[in-house]
Amino acid sequence: MVKHLMYGLEPSINLDQIHDNLANWNVGYSFMTDEHNNLQKAFHALRTAATSAEGSRCLMNRKFQYRVRRCQDYLRHVDILVQRLYGAVHLTFGLPGRGTEINLVTWANTREHIRNIYVRHGTILIMTDNSKLKASTGKPFWVVRAVPKCVARPLFLYLAYIRPFADSLQKALTPEDAERNAYLYVSYHSSRKHFSATDGSSALFSLTDTSSMPMKIGIYRQASIAIGKKHVENTVKNLNPWEPSLW
Repeated sequence: MVKHLMYGLEPSINLDQIHDNLANWNVGYSFMTDEHNNLQKAFHALRTAATSAEGSRCLMNRKFQYRVRRCQDYLRHVDILVQRLYGAVHLTFGLPGRGTEINLVTWANTREHIRNIYVRHGTILIMTDNSKLKASTGKPFWVVRAVPKCVARPLFLYLAYIRPFADSLQKALTPEDAERNAYLYVSYHSSRKHFSATDGSSALFSLTDTSSMPMKIGIYRQASIAIGKKHVENTVKNLNPWEPSLW
């Protein structure tokens, strides 16, 4: 799916070289916009590939106008990719969060929220605010989850290339609906700004529907917690998180 949407482009990605300032809370900032990374115009290579491709995959006609049906088809495939990324991230980045946490993940700072996605030591991290613990303790509580490398690459390609190109296509096709936002999980065929609980559960269900027990967000979270309490709790009881050998 990613290779198809990237038109065969395979840019070299080294997350160890990505600069990210965790202390920068300016609106719009993220590692995607950091000038050290030169990523703001990276999607131009994808736009060139998509508008100069051979045959039926070319998104532009001889009059240098976008082919509407082909562009809409591209955006539909982006929606499918986002659903798969949602499931892939949710199943691999540790103890699953609540739908209200995961659906609202942002990749850049906004006026209302500090972003949730960071790059540190070559790893993509997703940090979410646990509102339940915050309410019970009166103190902020953040949960940090690490995205494994097998998922980090397609996620990075989506953020750096596919998402901005898809945003530009939507703006060209329907300027009145092209409200760019910083939510990670969005659909180009929905009026909502981000995934709803139903969208998230549907994405997870589509990846597990061939298993003996298809799951939605709530069931998967409950099962993970039960497994953790039974098999993981005693394993980490004597673990020292500050042990240098763990880093």
